[in-house]
Amino acid sequence: MSDKSPWALGLDIGGTKIVGGLVNAQGELARVNGKPLVIKYEYDGLVEGSNRAQELLVRIGQQLLAAPTVPPAQICAVGLGVAGIVDFTRGRVVIDSANVPGMEEIDFPVFCAEQFGLPAYADNDGNCAAYAEAHFGAGRGCDPVFCATLGAGVGGGLIVGGEIYRGFFGSAMEIGHTVVNYQGGPCPCGGTGHLEKWFATEAIERRLAQAVQEYPGCLIAQYSAIPQQPTVEALFAAVRDDDPVAQPIVDDILEMLAAALGTASSLLAPEVIVIGGGMAQAGEVLFAPLRAKLPKYIAYPSGAYLPAIVPAALGPEATLIGAGALALAERSKAKSS
Repeated sequence: MSDKSPWALGLDIGGTKIVGGLVNAQGELARVNGKPLVIKYEYDGLVEGSNRAQELLVRIGQQLLAAPTVPPAQICAVGLGVAGIVDFTRGRVVIDSANVPGMEEIDFPVFCAEQFGLPAYADNDGNCAAYAEAHFGAGRGCDPVFCATLGAGVGGGLIVGGEIYRGFFGSAMEIGHTVVNYQGGPCPCGGTGHLEKWFATEAIERRLAQAVQEYPGCLIAQYSAIPQQPTVEALFAAVRDDDPVAQPIVDDILEMLAAALGTASSLLAPEVIVIGGGMAQAGEVLFAPLRAKLPKYIAYPSGAYLPAIVPAALGPEATLIGAGALALAERSKAKSS
C-alpha cells in the first residue's frame, strides 16, 4: 500500500445506527493503535427520521476527517450505504427506507459535497456489503457472488464480474422480498408473502414471544436476558442445546430462507452465497441445516450446480467498507473517462 494511496470516507446509514470509517482501495480500514477506527452512533431512525440521520452522518464524517490517521489530502471521496432503494446514477433514495422516514428528500451527492467538499456516491446497503465481500471477503476469487444479509431486514446484493448488478432502477436482489408463500399475507413493503414478513428479526422475536408465553420454562426464555422478550440469539443458543421448542421454529424459518435462496440460485447461478448480518453469528447451527435444505429448492440440484454457502468475513463493517471502496472505484472511473 502506497503512503499516498487514496482513501474514502465510508458511511453505513441503517435503521438503528450510522457507522463510519476511512477505507482504502484494498478494503482496509484506517487504524488507531492497531485497531480499526470505526465510529458508530445508535438512534431510533423510525422515530427521529432523516434529519437526525443527516446530523449524525455529518458528525461522524467530521470526526473521521479530523482524526490523525490519514492525511486529509488523501481522502478524496465519500461512499454511503443506505437502507433504501437507491438510484445509483442520481445518488437518490427512490424508495424510502422502511426504518428511516424521509430519505427520499436527501440528494446524497449534493449533501456530502456541501458538507465535506468531496465527490460522493450512494448505493443500497446490501449492494455495498456484497461489493465488499466479493472483493475483499468471503466471496473473493468467485464469480458471480450473491450476498444475503440477515438482520432487522433481509438484504441482498449480486456481484458479476466485480460489478454490482442493480437492475432497472436499483431494486435488484431484494432477497427479503422473494415470495415464499403466496397466501402469506402482506409484507411491510406492501407486497404479499415475502420472506421478510417471517424472517426479519422483529418477526422472529414476535413468534418467540408467543412460544415463551406457551412454554415459559423453555430454553429460549431461560437464555434471554428478559424472558418475556426473547431474542434471536437465545433461539439459536437453545437449538444448540436441543430445546424442543426452539428446533421447529428454526426449521421453519430456515426452510423459508432456503426456498428464497434456491429461487435466487436457480435464476442467478452464483458460484457462492455469502451470508452476513447479525443472524449469521449463529454459526453452523444456521449454516448446516441451510446447506442441507437448499438442494430441495434449486434447479438441477447436483453437487456440480450447488453454490457454496459461506459466512461473511468482514463483520458489521462490510457495508461501510464496500461503500468506501465503491466510491474510490467510481472516482477512478470518472477520472479516466
